[in-house]
Amino acid sequence: MSHLMYQAPGVSCAICGRRDRGRHTGIGDAPACFGCMLADHVDALLTGPDGSIAGTLMPLREAILATNNAQAALSNLGRSRAHDVLAEIAAGRASLTHATLDQHGSSRSIDHLRALLVAAHALPARDEHLVRLEAFARTIAASAHPDDRTIVALFARTHLLRRLRRHLSGSALQPGAAYRARAELAASSRLLAHLRRRGRTLATCRQIDLDAWLASPRLANSTRSFWSWAIKTRNLPPLDIPIRINTEPSQFTPDDHRWAQARRLLTEDTLPTADRVAGLWSCCSLSRLAGSPDSPAAISTIATTDGPSSASVPRTSFFPVRSPT
Repeated sequence: MSHLMYQAPGVSCAICGRRDRGRHTGIGDAPACFGCMLADHVDALLTGPDGSIAGTLMPLREAILATNNAQAALSNLGRSRAHDVLAEIAAGRASLTHATLDQHGSSRSIDHLRALLVAAHALPARDEHLVRLEAFARTIAASAHPDDRTIVALFARTHLLRRLRRHLSGSALQPGAAYRARAELAASSRLLAHLRRRGRTLATCRQIDLDAWLASPRLANSTRSFWSWAIKTRNLPPLDIPIRINTEPSQFTPDDHRWAQARRLLTEDTLPTADRVAGLWSCCSLSRLAGSPDSPAAISTIATTDGPSSASVPRTSFFPVRSPT
């Protein structure tokens, strides 16, 4: 059964005189449209102890009232965390600063309020991704072992964040770069915790301790920057660290393409035998790595080639469990 979405009734607004959607008892006992109701609510919210709205908040008032959906704005403002923050600022109990908003954490309503305040020039613009990365670095350092907090904070401040600022050259930090930086910080902290579990610190780390960490290519690659910095600053002994950690392949040739290549190698006698054998072996290996349901059961039936030479040359026959269609 279909449902009809509820729509507010049309009223003749006692404030602006227009006929629009609103409430019959919108403001006091009088009918009012949602636009006037929103204005009344925002004025009451932003009015300070002296009975007026501070000049710094007037651009924010205009930005809120410029919405094309006053009903939704009225509903969202009334139940958002930003409502309480604005009330504190208007009452003079909190300052109109980024720090005040930061104290309330990150949420859609707080982020939207910040964006409105910046657009209204009530707050200066700032690089939000960089600021949040700096806060994340402080959190990671604070959660580390007490004896490792200094090294984590030092790495973040003197290497990772400094490197990012140098590369940015005044431009904004992109979300992808911020994500990778957070991954580096988190993995570096986990490396130090790994050493602690083995009864070691960064300064007393042995090759065997590092090799155990290198068993995970993902973690190893995430801590590469930390290793380089630690060795350069003599916080880590000069251990043998591979230049690049190879990971398993994540993309494979499509099955139909791979089988077409296998058929050609099996049937085209003009190709060199050695190339055909190598190609078929490669197709078999890729099928096994990719987990194909048509993976070969075996490579068998070693035969000899026809020809004047009596030398026995391996020739591969390729029998899949289930023939591709």
